[in-house]
Amino acid sequence: MTKFLSAAFIVFTLLVVSGCGGSSSSRAVEHHEEYVPELLLFDIVDSEGRDSADAAYKDYYILEESVFDIFWEVNSLEDYTVTLMLNDSDSPVGAIPIHSQICGAGRRCDQGGGWICDYMDNSMSCDGMNITDVYGKTRKTPYLYLILSICDYDSRYCEYDRYPVIVE
Repeated sequence: MTKFLSAAFIVFTLLVVSGCGGSSSSRAVEHHEEYVPELLLFDIVDSEGRDSADAAYKDYYILEESVFDIFWEVNSLEDYTVTLMLNDSDSPVGAIPIHSQICGAGRRCDQGGGWICDYMDNSMSCDGMNITDVYGKTRKTPYLYLILSICDYDSRYCEYDRYPVIVE
């Protein structure tokens, strides 16, 4: 019986000590400056209604005089900048920025958002703002990449995701 009580006391003590040790969330607040936004989801619905959430598609079409939709989800403790770009490579280096917005608590977009974008007269825009000439990229090749980048508002940290698109 003494062995059982000793084992029970050890288990009880371990449970109490582990419950009092502080949580990782309290450490997160103490080291807040180390946290950067994480892009959880980037989704497009192309001009033909193909949703990137459906794994059946590999290429997406952005057709002249049409609309397409952009959606994203982010895990971020602070404000971040989200930017949609178009490039002839799968990197944001040398990309044409189409639309950008600051997101965070109390803003139009917090942990996610979406835009309705259009392609007309060799120009793209999202939410009816910032009409951007993309002719320089589309005249080289119709095979391009839509790139969504999220960047920490307080540092130089960025991450991105991309989808191949055919712009016609």
